[in-house]
Amino acid sequence: MAVVRLRQLDALRGLAAASVVLYHFTVGYPLRFDWLGAPPALSVPWGGFAVRVFFVISGFVILMTLERSAGLGAFMRARFARLYPAYAACLLLTFGLIAATGFNPRSVSGEDALASLTMAPTLIGFGHVEAAYWTLTREICFYALAGCAFFGLGARHFDRFVVAWLLFSVAANLSVAGRNFYAPQTPIDVLSIVLNVQFSYLFALGLFACRLYRGQGTPLVILGIGLAFVASAVSEWLVLQRLDLTAPAKTLLYAALVFACAKGMLRPLNNRVCLGLGALSYALYLVHETIGFFVIRQLQQAGVSASLSILAALLVVGLLAFAVRALVEVPAQRVLAPSRRPQLA
Repeated sequence: MAVVRLRQLDALRGLAAASVVLYHFTVGYPLRFDWLGAPPALSVPWGGFAVRVFFVISGFVILMTLERSAGLGAFMRARFARLYPAYAACLLLTFGLIAATGFNPRSVSGEDALASLTMAPTLIGFGHVEAAYWTLTREICFYALAGCAFFGLGARHFDRFVVAWLLFSVAANLSVAGRNFYAPQTPIDVLSIVLNVQFSYLFALGLFACRLYRGQGTPLVILGIGLAFVASAVSEWLVLQRLDLTAPAKTLLYAALVFACAKGMLRPLNNRVCLGLGALSYALYLVHETIGFFVIRQLQQAGVSASLSILAALLVVGLLAFAVRALVEVPAQRVLAPSRRPQLA
C-alpha cells in the first residue's frame, strides 16, 4: 500500500511539540526553580492541549500504519524502529547529564533510568527520567492494543472493537478507574493506563477521523465519534466527581485541527519552519526538558535574563534534536524497518 504523506499533519505535530517545549520552559521551569530577576516576556500555558493533539494524530495515522503492515510482528517492529532508538539515545543523553553534573531536579535514580528502558517504568513502580515521557507509555499501550485488535480480530471488526473500547472506558471511568493516572499505585491504576481508559476517546477520535477523511463515514463510525465525545466528558470523573462539560468542546477542536490538516486546509503550515519542526518533533519532545532546564539554570545564575536563557535553551535542545534525528532516528528506521521510509507517525 502506498504511503500517503500528510505534510500538514507533520507540521501540526511539530507545532504541538514546540508548544510542549515552550510550556515546560516558561510554565514548568518556575515550578522547580525561581526566576533570577524578571520572568520571561512570553508564557505558553497550553502544553496540555498540545499533548492531546498528539494523541488524536496518533489515532489518525495508526490506521494507515496497521493497514500497510504485513502482520502484528511487522507492525510492532515498525513501531519499535520508529520509537525506541531515538528514545534510548535521548534517555542516555538526559541521564548522562544528570550523572555528570548532579543536576537532578526530579530526583531521578539509577533504578528509574534502568526501568525507563522499558518505556513504561511507572507500570512497574519506578519514575520516568523525564516527566514528559508519561505520554510514551500511553502511546505504546495504544499501539499494542490496536495492533492486537486489528490483526487478532481482523480488519473488518476493528471499528467494532474501538466502539467497544470506548464503551468500556466510559464504564471504567465512572466506576473503577484509578485516580492515579500518572503514577499508578494499585493494579486498577495500572490496568487503567494499559487500557488507556482516560485517553481512549482521543485515540479513537483520531481513528474515526481517518475514516471520515477517507469517505468511510459508516453509521458505526458516526456512533464511535459520538461515543468519543461522551467518553471525553467522563474521562476524569473520579477526580472531578462531575461531568467535564468543557471537554467535548475542546475535543471537537483537537479533532477539527487534525482533520483540517489531513485535508490540507491549513495552507500556512506548508512552510519550511513548520515542516522542519515536524521532522524534529519526536526527538525534540524527548530531549528537551532536563537539558533545557540545565541550560536555563546555568545562564540565569550567570546573570543572563530569563528570556535570553530560554532562547539559548531552545537553541541547544534544537541542535540536539537535529543530531538525534540525523544520527539515530532516521538511520535506525532504515536498518530496522528497511521497507519503509522514515516515519513521523
